[in-house]
Amino acid sequence: MDTYRLLRSPVSLLLLALALPATAAAGRSAATVSGQILSLSTAAQTLTVQTASGNQAVLRVTAASHLWRNGSPVGLADLALRDAVLTAQVDSRTLRVVNLRARGPAVTTTRGGLAGIDPSLQSLSVTTPAGPRDFILTSATLFVRNGHAATAADLTARDSILVHALAGAASEPVAADVEADGPEASQVEGTISAVSGSDVTITPSQGNAVTVHVSDSTMIRLHTSTGEVAGTLADLKTGLRAEAGFDPVSFVAFRIEAAPADGGGQQQVSHVEGTVSAVDAGAGTITITPRTGSPVALTTDSATRITRNDAAATLADIKVGDHAAAEYVTATNVATRPTRAIQ
Repeated sequence: MDTYRLLRSPVSLLLLALALPATAAAGRSAATVSGQILSLSTAAQTLTVQTASGNQAVLRVTAASHLWRNGSPVGLADLALRDAVLTAQVDSRTLRVVNLRARGPAVTTTRGGLAGIDPSLQSLSVTTPAGPRDFILTSATLFVRNGHAATAADLTARDSILVHALAGAASEPVAADVEADGPEASQVEGTISAVSGSDVTITPSQGNAVTVHVSDSTMIRLHTSTGEVAGTLADLKTGLRAEAGFDPVSFVAFRIEAAPADGGGQQQVSHVEGTVSAVDAGAGTITITPRTGSPVALTTDSATRITRNDAAATLADIKVGDHAAAEYVTATNVATRPTRAIQ
């Protein structure tokens, strides 16, 4: 949706054929996998490992799987993104994990529901049996939703949340990674053409208008020229540009993002693709040099989804020399669409 497009295009994980050594084991074929954990889903009971050759394998975890992390037995939820998989023995036909040994930094594990998220996407709160727990979000925090790369803005009030935080932190720990599992949403993007009671109608530039229902759990965010703020149903007016994610059966909106009239929602968006010539993770900037034309220096923010080799990543993971593509607001050079890099 122009400047404020929320870039929810699905990120698909390329499942490449694994050239793994197979051995006979009690009448079944077995294989060994090693690499790095790119994503996991406690709902689907799967984890994705990228091998040293660059292949990605989605492994299935069952009640019979034996998992260890840093030498101690753990459950799937205790494994974290970026963990090194030292060795995983799997059934080569089904990719079911027999046993897996991983290593990573000391983290705490918190599971619950999404209690709230700061409008600026700098912190989130998770409901737990002991009450809500708050986490700080940084540019190094990785997000995965339903097994795919995501951002904090993709989370919904209906999601189950898993947070791994750096151990030894103070009262408000820093989230190293956040995994969310929730209902898949349909999308509509366009202009708000009607608001009636709790129903909001959004008319896309092409196709039919869609009317979504706003409930107490609907997250509403407003994009203004000064940043992002929490909104309410009363802030949604006809004529505003908006994007909504909603349940395709009930049409209840999980989230609605809108650009107020003073937010300049019609700014031009440009595209650049080429080679990464500079990265400054601390400043949140990246420079992409196209095959023809001048280099383009971009700024990323909390709504910029970054992937590398189709996996969730942060700007620090992008390397000079990577091939990358991004869309950005022409007037500000702020990346608005996913920044994708390939090694």
